[in-house]
Amino acid sequence: KNQAEKIEQAMIEIQEELQKAEQGAQESLARKVAARKESIEALIENMGGLEAMENSSNRKKSVLATNPTFDPILFLTLVHRNASYETLVSSLEQLSSKTDTHV
Repeated sequence: KNQAEKIEQAMIEIQEELQKAEQGAQESLARKVAARKESIEALIENMGGLEAMENSSNRKKSVLATNPTFDPILFLTLVHRNASYETLVSSLEQLSSKTDTHV
């Protein structure tokens, strides 16, 4: 799967999780899932939409750590989308320090 397909799949899964949380009256979980959904939507918009992401020549950011356009936020959003905010922040700091030393 390419990045656009992965993000699209993530959005489907998050939407399903959000619906389950709302139907189960789990307000706290619903808020957390809604925040993750908003983050991914912002990422999609920032990257020019799913269509732009499907075309590799338009892609500005990558989830591959070896790629010069590696984006730790995109990586964490896609790969660890079920992680808590605190875990993501901690992971982002670790990724940033590791990639800074490799560039």
